[in-house]
Amino acid sequence: MRSIYLDYNSSTPLAGAVRQAITPFLGELFASSGNPHWLSRATEEAIEDSRNSVSIMLDCMPSEIVFTSGGTESTNLALLGYARSISKKSSSRSKPQMILSCLEHAPVARTADYLETQGWEITRLPCRSDGSIEVETLRSAIGKRTRLISIQLANEQVGTIQDIATMARLSRPKLAMFHTDATQAVGKINVDVESLGVDLLSISGPKMYAPKGVGALYVRSGTMLESLLHGGWQEGGLRPGTENTPAIVGLGIAAQLVKSAGDESAERLSVLSSSFVTQMEIAAEETFSVHGHPRNRLPNTVSIVLKDRSALAILRRVPELFLGLAIPHPVPSQQSYLSTVFHAMGVPMDEAISTVRVSVGWNTTEQEIETGAKLLGEAYKQTAPL
Repeated sequence: MRSIYLDYNSSTPLAGAVRQAITPFLGELFASSGNPHWLSRATEEAIEDSRNSVSIMLDCMPSEIVFTSGGTESTNLALLGYARSISKKSSSRSKPQMILSCLEHAPVARTADYLETQGWEITRLPCRSDGSIEVETLRSAIGKRTRLISIQLANEQVGTIQDIATMARLSRPKLAMFHTDATQAVGKINVDVESLGVDLLSISGPKMYAPKGVGALYVRSGTMLESLLHGGWQEGGLRPGTENTPAIVGLGIAAQLVKSAGDESAERLSVLSSSFVTQMEIAAEETFSVHGHPRNRLPNTVSIVLKDRSALAILRRVPELFLGLAIPHPVPSQQSYLSTVFHAMGVPMDEAISTVRVSVGWNTTEQEIETGAKLLGEAYKQTAPL
């Protein structure tokens, strides 16, 4: 039996059109930009075509898109770049404040840790048991010293989608910059920066059927950032260095595919993920609970509690089935791991150990859902209780 990949929140395969588009830039179109000959101009045109495609996907201007090496760099550029830009202008001795949620992925959470060592006051917002952040909790945290807010658009573990549009409006009167990590959302739901009202937004290529090693940062016009690197003029000086043209071309094609897929793709992903749970319950002769918000959740994501069983032990029985685990193996410190998403949601350790994440994608077939659900359900029945 061939493997069944249901771990699209970790990484996506290259779309066929993406693979085809980048091939010439791995061969004859190898030149760097910035030179007068036609090879160099071809590279520049390809990069700008991709910038335009990403801007159309996000509903912004091409000049507001900065290409990076991925979601981590995009987030660091957004948060550290803004922090550095205001540190030069601030004459106040009071600490600037950054607000983030307790659910943030490592690039946001660890950047906040670093800013705390640099004199920033860091406020981490709690969440409900379904992984959602209350708007009023953010409202009460914003003060005169708030300069930066970063709240993820969607969570990679449980799929809960936050009300970013309402939250971003709260930052306007306080003149605080609002960043959202949209790496898990792009390619699964519509992401429109005008509707969201954010100032900064991070995306990642390998989460949206583009190559690894590429991402982008949306920077609203007028937002002041300082580059983290020193070098040439590329990306308006915000991201100097020779561009990764093949990967950027791939990101541009992936953006076109995401834009054209639209709501139809989201509906299909929702049907597939829901079907997996239903069919697995039939196979296992058991009813399972699902983490996350019951409605405001990524259409492709279900985080399932395999009651009274070790999720790792179950998956070892079906090595051909690729799913995500709530607790990776080996775990150096279970408590330290649970200090992130599941700890914030109040999920007890025994429940976290029993959790698997199913995340479907464009390539997922109905046959894979049927076979995968049956395999997991049967493995559940064969695994001894904890």
